Amino acid sequence: MPPSIEKIEQRWSQVFKAFQTPQFQCLSAQFSNIIQVTTHSITDIERVIDTGVISVDTQKPDILSQMDCCFLEDIPHSISNMGSNLLYCCIATQLEMTEQMQAQHDLCQQKAKALLLQMNSLSPVMKEKRSLFYIQYNKESSTALVLVSHQVRNWGDMRSINVMGHVLPKRNSVALRISIKPVPSSLSLNTITGHQIFKNKIKQSGEKRVGDYVFLELLDKQVYDDCLNEAVLLVWHEGKRLKLSIEPYNTLLADPGNTDINDGNWYETQMLDENPDITQFDPNTHPIFRYMWNPNIWKKQFKQRTLEQQNLKGPTNDRRQYDKARRLLRVTVMLNTMAAIRNRKYTVLNNNGEKLEVKLNPPLSLTTVLYSHDSMLANASENLLPLPFPYPKTSVRVENKDCLILYEELAAAGKQPLLLNMANQTTPGGGYRKGDGAQEENLFRRSDYYLSLDHVLDHQKPSPHKRFRCSSNGQLVPMTEGESMYQMDDYAAIYTTGLTVFRGIEDDGYPLMTQPIYNVSAVAMAAYRDPPSNKKTCRLLDSFAVGTRKKIENVFKIGLCRGHKTLVLSALGCGAFRNP
Repeated sequence: MPPSIEKIEQRWSQVFKAFQTPQFQCLSAQFSNIIQVTTHSITDIERVIDTGVISVDTQKPDILSQMDCCFLEDIPHSISNMGSNLLYCCIATQLEMTEQMQAQHDLCQQKAKALLLQMNSLSPVMKEKRSLFYIQYNKESSTALVLVSHQVRNWGDMRSINVMGHVLPKRNSVALRISIKPVPSSLSLNTITGHQIFKNKIKQSGEKRVGDYVFLELLDKQVYDDCLNEAVLLVWHEGKRLKLSIEPYNTLLADPGNTDINDGNWYETQMLDENPDITQFDPNTHPIFRYMWNPNIWKKQFKQRTLEQQNLKGPTNDRRQYDKARRLLRVTVMLNTMAAIRNRKYTVLNNNGEKLEVKLNPPLSLTTVLYSHDSMLANASENLLPLPFPYPKTSVRVENKDCLILYEELAAAGKQPLLLNMANQTTPGGGYRKGDGAQEENLFRRSDYYLSLDHVLDHQKPSPHKRFRCSSNGQLVPMTEGESMYQMDDYAAIYTTGLTVFRGIEDDGYPLMTQPIYNVSAVAMAAYRDPPSNKKTCRLLDSFAVGTRKKIENVFKIGLCRGHKTLVLSALGCGAFRNP
């Protein structure tokens, strides 16, 4: 904690024995360690310059004299390597530029990056130049304080800084914004804005509500300081007195769309208080649906939890706790997937660290067909003669590869593939709602598959997606909104086409793709769950072997009937369902 203004003022008087009492002021609550000292005595200024440092209690704050001060606001979080050095590089390389040159984003970025690469090995001359600047970046508020010596030429003429393609104007002060939490959704915004503590000094249209936070911009610094000093807002709501917290503005909370899901706002904080279940999160109010995805942060968290679980030798309850954390991490992926589908777009960073908006515009609508015991896939042959083979030969390849990666390769080669979803017979998506880790759940987290099989979670009412059941005469009959496809018959399957895949594999942190895969086709078929087998031969009992063969035959029939030339198959039932 920095020393208080009172202590600094007292120590200042002791050290410098000033002829005039200077004015001491904290420039901003967002930079509480920066104290502005104003004096009109030249003699006092000369003493301060000669001393250069002052000790207050056990701390020794630096004294920077004859500095110009400005602020930069709304610095995008998407800028990689953001910090005081990068800001310095942007400023230093633009001091000699004209306004026309500053408007050239590529030129400014190129020069700033070139200087940034030299920051660890600056020449004595460059180090001297760097010492004329003091820059402090506040990530939470997306602001920066810039102090520049009067010796720096052209600084006073610059009206803005081009920071990696974003033009940020120099400001004499920062906006007076505060955060209020936790605000119930049923509490009227007028109840807060009309509170006497704000003294009608709230900027018009300066209020914003995100989740259980309310953000206000004030017009009076004294009111702003009083609010932060009070730190509490008492309001009456539904017959009870609520105690709300007043805190400095945090853009990470106010603008989650420019903020990664990270340890501070989710993984190591709020996530651990939740249960692994996607249905408890309201997409209209919860900020988790608005944060940006960072695969590296997620991957690090998942590897850490996996390693801890593997090394754990304690009680069963401890193991369950780590398993819960892994499930919550997978639930987080699913929530982010659902957000992308609702918004029909998402944001990724390209190789240059720049934000790239990817829009989800599938060319074909999602179509789902239920094939049950009553369905007829093809007209029966009246003469019972053997049917001709549709292809002269069938090639079989066994590859240790992710099924969606292989699907993409086959589709790009014009092989018209059909993907086998090793499905759950009773529950759409298996345990995807609670973060299970099998193949079907993985497919749901990486695509819009849940709109097909778990259609009750489709946010669009009425849904534009088409659902049919194949009748006994081979006709596709539309299904009503209330009709369910589950529980599936033993040999039933669900065919879906028009799926969109837009995430990578779990080992890479489920990264969002710069180019989604459209018009993916899949068939959901459930294996027997824990079927009986011969203990000596480790093979299925005859009745279950015959049933499994029939399931496999139906997958082939549906693929042939729907015009597919290639099947992407997996080890049906050989995982959690314990088929031999």
